[in-house]
Amino acid sequence: MSEFILSPTSPVFSFFCLFIAISTAWAIQFFAGKPLEHARYQTIDGLRGYLAFFVFLHHASIWFFYLRGGGWDVPPSNLFTHFGQSSVALFFMLTAFLFVTKLLDSRKTGVDWKHLYLSRVFRLVPLYVFAMLLLFILVASLSDWQMREPIGKLFSAVLRWLLFTVGGGPDINGIVNTPIITAGVTWSLPYEWLFYFCLPLLALLLGMLPPYLYVGLGIILFGLILYL
Repeated sequence: MSEFILSPTSPVFSFFCLFIAISTAWAIQFFAGKPLEHARYQTIDGLRGYLAFFVFLHHASIWFFYLRGGGWDVPPSNLFTHFGQSSVALFFMLTAFLFVTKLLDSRKTGVDWKHLYLSRVFRLVPLYVFAMLLLFILVASLSDWQMREPIGKLFSAVLRWLLFTVGGGPDINGIVNTPIITAGVTWSLPYEWLFYFCLPLLALLLGMLPPYLYVGLGIILFGLILYL
């Protein structure tokens, strides 16, 4: 019984971790005060917090078994597997709900498409560039700061990573399983950009008329991502 409770894939362990997370959030709110009211869906923000924490447990379980000689695979537990897979699926659904709601609310006033896409760029690009900088430094260190592949192949691999792994995240400079350095989490980013580029087309289906520039770019970039 004690082994079951202390197991890293035990439901009891996951509830204990969740209790610590909730207690920490409560303590922060107690000492720092409640967040200001805003126009966002606060209940959805709370749900996303739970989902993000479940994804953390999912990845922590993968790393736990990987560092103990296991393969890079889903956790040996349906619960911890769904902590990741089901949570990410719900994240996608919430993103769709929020953006479709935004389109519906803007049918009369119109959508500021430039602001929308700039907000996506500033939300994703700075942190991603920082993560890629750390990735390239780690790869260079693991390569003893030597070039182990032809410059063309190396440039192609780096470019794919800089393009949010559209077309895959290949090994860099001969470092096997390079994606494990980032825990493989970049796989969802091409789908996220794919959804954003679909928004002008979705607006057409909702009876809106986005500027032709954004419709055309949406079609081109949507097709490009699917092709790659």
